[in-house]
Amino acid sequence: MLGPGNKHKEDDALAKVAEKFPVVLYSVPDCGSCDLARLYLQKRKVPFTEQNLNADPELQQTLKKKIGSLSAPTLMIGEKVMKGYVESVLEGELDGVGYPKIETSEATSSESQENDKAPASSDSGYRPTRRY
Repeated sequence: MLGPGNKHKEDDALAKVAEKFPVVLYSVPDCGSCDLARLYLQKRKVPFTEQNLNADPELQQTLKKKIGSLSAPTLMIGEKVMKGYVESVLEGELDGVGYPKIETSEATSSESQENDKAPASSDSGYRPTRRY
């Protein structure tokens, strides 16, 4: 279990990584992949800036010049550009630059242990129809 002193060290480490490798999410409204990327960053407690491409034509041009095309979501981790959202790829990039991994809460682990203890039921609920 982490003590209060470790929490301060974690915050310092996170601040240093965020300063060196800032995360920017370029998104548009009503974009499922944008929502998933945002939720993942929030779940992982990664500080990020979100830029709405829909509302800012100047930002669209700037991004287009910078990366050669316009797509949403686009994530930048430092100078690294990621077009689209694939959780495993984003996870790897964040891990690679030193962002903290997702903390697994005790509730989550105890839930999975409870599920492991549940008897395996071979009853799928399927009932064949008998025809006479």
